[in-house]
Amino acid sequence: MPSPKNRTVDLIAVYQRHERKRLREARKIGTEYDALFRETVGFYTDKLNAYLAGTAKKSMLYSYFGGSRQRYALLYQYRRLLGETAPWEDLTQAGIYALAELCAVITNIAHGSRLTPWPSYAEGMAYLAMSDRPAELRLFFDLFRDALDTPLTEGMNRRGLPTLAFLFFLLADWYGVSVDRSAEIFADPDMMPDSLTALKEWRTPDLDRLDALVSAMADFHIRNSQGSLCPYVWEDFDGDSSFPYEILAWLRIREWAGLENPTHFSHPLMQGVQAVLPPRGLPRPEMPLLKAVMDKFHDETPEHNALDQLRALW
Repeated sequence: MPSPKNRTVDLIAVYQRHERKRLREARKIGTEYDALFRETVGFYTDKLNAYLAGTAKKSMLYSYFGGSRQRYALLYQYRRLLGETAPWEDLTQAGIYALAELCAVITNIAHGSRLTPWPSYAEGMAYLAMSDRPAELRLFFDLFRDALDTPLTEGMNRRGLPTLAFLFFLLADWYGVSVDRSAEIFADPDMMPDSLTALKEWRTPDLDRLDALVSAMADFHIRNSQGSLCPYVWEDFDGDSSFPYEILAWLRIREWAGLENPTHFSHPLMQGVQAVLPPRGLPRPEMPLLKAVMDKFHDETPEHNALDQLRALW
C-alpha cells in the first residue's frame, strides 16, 4: 500500500495526464467554435431536427437529449482547455439537456417502455447547480426522487454511484426533504467515507476545514475515475478525472445557502481551468431547437408527458 504522500502524488499525476489528453483532443478538432460544435454537438442537433421533420421517432428523444448533454459538456470542457474564459452557455445547455433526457425517459416508462437507460443523474444535477439554475435543479431532483421505485432505477449498481448519492443527499438536506439513504441504487456507505464526511460538514463556516474536505473529495474524484487506482470503477465519473463537477456543485449550493467559499484551494485539481464556477445570474440560453422539440412532443403526447414540466419553465 503506497504511503498517503505517494498516493497523492500519483493522483495528481493522473489528473495532469488526463488534462493534457483532453487538451490534445480539443486541439485536433481545432480552435474555432464552429468546428468544435460540428464535431461534438452537430450529430445530435441533426437528430433533433430529424424529429421535427418527422423522420426520427419520438421514443428516441431520450437518446438525442442524452447525446446532446454529453456533447455540450465536452464542448464546454474543450473550450475551457483551449483558453476561452466564459463558455458558460454550453455548461447550462448540458444541464438542461440532462433534465430533458430524464423527462423523456420517465415519459417513455409511463407509456409502457421497459427500456431503462441510465440518464446522467449526477452530471445533470451538477451542471444545473454550477450554472445557477435552481428551478431546473429542483425539478430534476423531484422527478428523480419520485421515480426511485419505478423501472427508471432497475438494474442500477449499488457499488457504482457515489457521486449520485453525494449530490442527491446534499440536495435533500438543502431542500429539507427526507430520503432513504439505504436505497439499493445508492453507493455503499463503506465505499464513500470522504463523501459522507463532506455531507456531515457541508455547511461549515471554517474555510480551512472546507479546504481539507474539498482536498479529500478531490483525491476521491481522481482515484475513483481510474480503475488502476482502485478495485472498482465508479460509473458516474466516466473516467473523467479532470472535471470536479460534483465538488463545484457543492460549492454552488453553499453559495445558495449564503455561505462563504475560499477564493483558492490547495488541491491541484481545484486549481485547473475546469475547476471554475460560472458567475451567478446569467440568462438561460434561448435553445430554440429544444423548445421546438418540446412543443411538438406536447402536441403528440397530451398525457403523462414529463417534458411538459420542463417546457413550463420556459
